[in-house]
Amino acid sequence: MKSRQQTLIQVLKFFSVSLASGAIDACAGLACFNLLDFSLHGSTTAGFCTGLVFGYFMHQTWTFAVGKTFDPAAFIKFILTNTLLLAIRLGVVQLLLLALLHSPFAGDRLFENAVYLIMLGISFIANYLLCRFIVFRYNDHKPA
Repeated sequence: MKSRQQTLIQVLKFFSVSLASGAIDACAGLACFNLLDFSLHGSTTAGFCTGLVFGYFMHQTWTFAVGKTFDPAAFIKFILTNTLLLAIRLGVVQLLLLALLHSPFAGDRLFENAVYLIMLGISFIANYLLCRFIVFRYNDHKPA
């Protein structure tokens, strides 16, 4: 059983790795959107995949400190949960775009960049829950 302090430290580590991974994700995704003229959905996917590998290895070795540099079973779970996370992200983008389809901001690049950033925030919460309770949950049984 984790103490509150251990849980808080783990959440802070997760947040730190997610910020770094999110920065990589956001930079790659926004570059694809603004410089390479990818669609919002395509740039969401490209950014997501770029941050994925970085995030896995940092969470595996530091956030959840499993003690190995690579665990194939955890990596497969990470890929599967992140496939679900990508679907959540694309769904959030689609819902926000549809909800605001007839607004004066529809089609505006600044607005679409804001949609992207909102999606990243929702994605962070879903990602922590998936990693903590599915991918790296076996670490809970490790002695402190």
